[in-house]
Amino acid sequence: MKIARIWVLGLGLLLYAGAPLRADEVVIAAQYPLSGPMASYSGPFLKEGTEIAIQRINETKMLGEGRTLKVIIEDNAGDRNQAISLMNRFATSDNALAVLGVYGSYLSLPTAPVANELKVPFLAIAASPAIVQAGPWSFILIEQPDSSMKILSEYAADKLKVK
Repeated sequence: MKIARIWVLGLGLLLYAGAPLRADEVVIAAQYPLSGPMASYSGPFLKEGTEIAIQRINETKMLGEGRTLKVIIEDNAGDRNQAISLMNRFATSDNALAVLGVYGSYLSLPTAPVANELKVPFLAIAASPAIVQAGPWSFILIEQPDSSMKILSEYAADKLKVK
């Protein structure tokens, strides 16, 4: 629940700061594996979570009075080429202010350079540090393993007295 609140707050602040001042509707995009082998453990859940977050942002008027957030959600089917194609479409045709997803480093790594080339904020649901190294427009929404493992090992040693 704490992570969901941080995600909603972070997305809201990003959109509030980056949205055109006169836009009544701010458009973002998301791409998830809604079909294919990854769908059974990720896509539909991510879609539902995104829809709940958008609803909360709009209900609480996080973007200000009279402004709403719209999300375009598409299926990348867990396919790298489809993920890249969707990133291009979201940025050029749909004029999305930001793109959520892609799920996993496998899909996010080839998509991050495209987001940076197009100068569209890309919030990847992945942990590879190479995603943020692609440029200033790429971000990861999962803590990197090296920092989380350090915290877990300190907790195990200090609190649980594991040797």
